Amino acid sequence: MQRTLTGTTKGGMSRCSSGWSDLYGPASMRGHHLVAQAMMNDSNFMAQMKNAGVANPDDYIHRQIAQIPNTQHIDVHESGWNKDWQAWYQENPNFTRKHLEQQTKSMMKDYNIPKSSRNFAGRYGSGC
Repeated sequence: MQRTLTGTTKGGMSRCSSGWSDLYGPASMRGHHLVAQAMMNDSNFMAQMKNAGVANPDDYIHRQIAQIPNTQHIDVHESGWNKDWQAWYQENPNFTRKHLEQQTKSMMKDYNIPKSSRNFAGRYGSGC
């Protein structure tokens, strides 16, 4: 399905500009949080991450990143990535770190995100 985007972003950048296309066009690569960023808004989920042995849940989530094409990033979210994380947590409220890692790997497989796309080096948005 070909998407045509027009108008401007909230920040005022034209979606028809080369700058927008370079950053967000179909061929650009995006950092995708493998543990849905939306889960950071659930204080119970974040507390369970600590209970599961994750010392800094925010940092953990921002380090679990895959570099994928923008079109795939859009498709992953439109296909229910965040909803699947929420449903998993509802079914597994007392998860362990091992369960969290297994779920991440399972969802990568389900959504066709290659293992090789994972970025273990730096925190999301840090440029490192």
